[in-house]
Amino acid sequence: MKNRIYTRPGSQTYKRVTSLIVSTTFAGLILSACAEPDQAAAPEQLNSISIENAWSPEFAGGDTRAVYLTIVNSGDIDDRVIAVQSDATTTTLHQSNHQHGIIRMQDMPTGLAVPAQSQVQLAPGGTHVMMSGLERSFEVGDTFQLEFEFEQSGELTAEVEIKTLIPE
Repeated sequence: MKNRIYTRPGSQTYKRVTSLIVSTTFAGLILSACAEPDQAAAPEQLNSISIENAWSPEFAGGDTRAVYLTIVNSGDIDDRVIAVQSDATTTTLHQSNHQHGIIRMQDMPTGLAVPAQSQVQLAPGGTHVMMSGLERSFEVGDTFQLEFEFEQSGELTAEVEIKTLIPE
């Protein structure tokens, strides 16, 4: 014969068991409400960021290089470039500011906002990626990679092509 516990409504055992069931169910509901949101939607955001037309101008000598490109956010969530990495000693986001006929480059320590459903242009005379400490030279047609880290979307690699500034 198996051991069974029989309880009658109103008995101490019945009240304890009912209280335990209600408490456990309530605790489970509270914990599930505090849990992290479902991560199933994350891959959609990863695919909503793209980098297009990444290029760097040809120039003679030096260990510094600027990179220009377009970042496209086709998703519904704002994002931000928080880091850029390359084979160069230093790779940073810069903003060119024109003041009193002088162009000054300023580091962007808080990154670069990429609003939802928008395109952000990195172009000569404006925002760009600045690489310094390069140990190799480049010729027109050569390529290299930049690794972008986005606040929401994670890492994305862009292939950069060296192009001439003189129209063909």
